[in-house]
Amino acid sequence: MSTYVMSDVHGLKDRYDAMLKALALKEEDTLYILGDVIDRGPDGIAILRDVMTREHVVMLLGNHEYMMKQYYEAVHHVITDMQTAWEVIDRWKRNHCITTINAFERLKETEQRELLDYLNQLPLAICDLRVKDELFYLAHGSVLPQFTQGIVTQQSIRDSDATIEQFVWDRMDVHEIPFSDRTAIVGHTPTLFFQDTRPYAVWTDTGDLKTAHIMDIDCGCAANDMHTRLGVVCLDTRTVQYF
Repeated sequence: MSTYVMSDVHGLKDRYDAMLKALALKEEDTLYILGDVIDRGPDGIAILRDVMTREHVVMLLGNHEYMMKQYYEAVHHVITDMQTAWEVIDRWKRNHCITTINAFERLKETEQRELLDYLNQLPLAICDLRVKDELFYLAHGSVLPQFTQGIVTQQSIRDSDATIEQFVWDRMDVHEIPFSDRTAIVGHTPTLFFQDTRPYAVWTDTGDLKTAHIMDIDCGCAANDMHTRLGVVCLDTRTVQYF
């Protein structure tokens, strides 16, 4: 039984496929994806549809999936305030969505609805994932220390003072360790922001995966150049593979 975590593949299906081939996931394994499988690269919708079919792959909402969800809520008049609708449409269009829109709108209407329904049920955070004797806190952009148990969903957060945006848009404050009893793992912010390392590599607050309290695993697929990689961390061993 192995547990893996990755983030921010941004439409690069060749790297996604290479990762799946290398991991050769067994029935008892689990792969967690911390969002942002779409946009920028050409094959985000294909990746998203593949993720939807995999029983042992658990995906969290990223800011790009959140933008897509809001965009189609505006297009379908679920968002009724005109100013808000214009803002969410404009925001996604400024964030490299054209490949995603083109692929999505080639789908059948039933396939589009299935995909949007899937986005609506993606969780925001897994606060207390236990792997062997360790706890991990998974989120796309940042963790919220007031949530410490279970799974935070888009629905459950409505009963709190927190927002979806805090989980998917905020960036992790790496200067303060949020928990003493678990390791926080996020994507969203390319690791080059924290360390001048090329090719990109997983960043940790201690410089060592084995002792890290915070991990940033976004190794730059959004830029898709010779220095960027898809990083996948095995939580059982605290080791990383790159694709």
